[in-house]
Amino acid sequence: MGFRRYVLKRVLQAIPTIIAVVTIAFFMIRFIPGDPVEIMMGYTSDQQVIESLQQRYGLDQPLWRQYLEFMYGYLTFDFGTSVRTGRAVESMIMARLPHTILLATGGMIIALLIGIPAGIIAAVNRDEMTDDGVMVGALLGVSTPDFWIGLILILVFAGSLGIFPATGAGSLNDPVELLHHLVLPAITLGTFTASLIARLTRSSMIGVLEKDYVQAARARGIGERTVIYKHAFRNASVPVITVVGLYFGNAIAGTIVIEEVFARPGVGRLLLDSIFGRDYPVVQGTVVVIAVMYITVNLITDLVYTKADPKITYEDT
Repeated sequence: MGFRRYVLKRVLQAIPTIIAVVTIAFFMIRFIPGDPVEIMMGYTSDQQVIESLQQRYGLDQPLWRQYLEFMYGYLTFDFGTSVRTGRAVESMIMARLPHTILLATGGMIIALLIGIPAGIIAAVNRDEMTDDGVMVGALLGVSTPDFWIGLILILVFAGSLGIFPATGAGSLNDPVELLHHLVLPAITLGTFTASLIARLTRSSMIGVLEKDYVQAARARGIGERTVIYKHAFRNASVPVITVVGLYFGNAIAGTIVIEEVFARPGVGRLLLDSIFGRDYPVVQGTVVVIAVMYITVNLITDLVYTKADPKITYEDT
């Protein structure tokens, strides 16, 4: 199977998944009690005004007709209009999407910068105090809720020290301001993944360090640093790449909580606000965007994984 056919196969496999996610989002949001127009206008508003708005947004139609019109709209890349604001859903999402991508990317960079070196250090110093310290730290990172970590960081670095801002995301036109607002949320988001990467890197490295070719490289007098990073880690990185891709997708979904804690204007916070406001079109649009991003990340991970391990061919996948 060639590269193009492999990519096409993965894309075709993703289409039913996206349709299923969109369908679930469509029906589940409508099972939540409360009418979006009545919530927006207030239950004491004029009934004729409420009925007029319901007709305008198609909420007076049978559920099956709403679903068909909704699916047709998505096939034509029309996400509909927000019930609360009257704005096009796609424009609302695109205005917030860069902040979400920045946060997910920043969190993953933090996770890689911490997790991989920590895992390598733990593996090289196996069964020593350094190894124990790294594993205890990883256990704490996995066990601690990210929203609690975020609140502690806000309390210390924004409240007591005043080094970083507690809320907001900064202007997209000012990179320095963006990074200043990104530090605390990225650390919060990346802590959990860093802990997992550290544990996986350690486990994978221990297995590789015991291989004969690593021992042979040492016997030839090759420096320890070269043995560890060029020979051992290169082969140990294959399972790490897989997990990094999977958890980057999870990080995109995980930005929902972090954006709420730090009051960042991202897609995740838009989703929460829309759920509470029963804004059906925006909820559906954000769910689809998050699902497509997740599936895209996993597709890229499959491609990188195949390139990283020469023993794997497209026929194997």
